[in-house]
Amino acid sequence: NEMLNFYYDMLFAGLLQCSAKLATQHGDSLALIAYWKDSMGTYHETKKVKYRKCSHMKIASASGVLGEKVMIDSIYNSLVNDQGLPNTNMEMDLKIEHQNCDFKNGLIHLAGNYTEPAIQRVAKSVDVSKMLREKLNPHYAEIDKPVHKPRLGHRTVDWSEQLAVGVKDVQDAKIFKFQAGRKMPGAPDYKRKATFDFKGMDRFLRKYNAELDLYVEETF
Repeated sequence: NEMLNFYYDMLFAGLLQCSAKLATQHGDSLALIAYWKDSMGTYHETKKVKYRKCSHMKIASASGVLGEKVMIDSIYNSLVNDQGLPNTNMEMDLKIEHQNCDFKNGLIHLAGNYTEPAIQRVAKSVDVSKMLREKLNPHYAEIDKPVHKPRLGHRTVDWSEQLAVGVKDVQDAKIFKFQAGRKMPGAPDYKRKATFDFKGMDRFLRKYNAELDLYVEETF
């Protein structure tokens, strides 16, 4: 049953992503290290070499291989809360991407007149501009709403109606009910992977460990 197998895998992957997102928002750093360990196996199976190696370095750093300070930073200092509210943590690299986006938007107003002082001014005023934008926007005289409301971050919408339709479609299709011979449109001959390449994973881990041992020996 290709459809059943496909949606089993998709459901598991979705639940894993949701739990990782909740761990990030709530600042559960130890749970995130567990997700890194799980992701390393996924990266190995999907042949994403760079991410597999990054996962190994993250896990090794969190285990104290590079010292106590690096261990604490890699576990507890990888998230940032820029709202000052509970359960609003986000990944630090994602925050940097948002800052880069704000910085590039600021450069647009230079209209190509890029000078070192102008670029420095835009870079240093990114956070200040975001905080003052709401106060600087003009308001209508009759109402308390601004003429232009800037969109900060990703657009938020109400997906409740679409979600209800999607759930009904899934129920009508009976995707989680076994029906022999059922095909999955868009994923022909789909099969769930029931085995894992432990030998290959062990080979790469031994290689990465040897490289890390050499790096620690030469650095420390």
